[in-house]
Amino acid sequence: MPTQLSSSNPNCRALRVLIVDDVPQVRQELRGLLQLTSELEVVGEAANGLEAISQAEALRPDVVVMDIDKASRFKTLMSAIVVVRQSI
Repeated sequence: MPTQLSSSNPNCRALRVLIVDDVPQVRQELRGLLQLTSELEVVGEAANGLEAISQAEALRPDVVVMDIDKASRFKTLMSAIVVVRQSI
């Protein structure tokens, strides 16, 4: 198993990350990669844009890692816009 990377600034809080992808295995792999550093904290996952909005409202992540594929590009982008507007 890879070694956990350490933050260069111990006083800095981890960025809170929400992962959005329709494929559970992709979400699991991304979570594993992002958890290799103490600078990131995966706070939740969503399988689609509507779940992403709900999770973003509830969890208030700093960053949303979102898959944008050809079939759902418009819905995904609209979801991202809603999340950004609601957080401002």
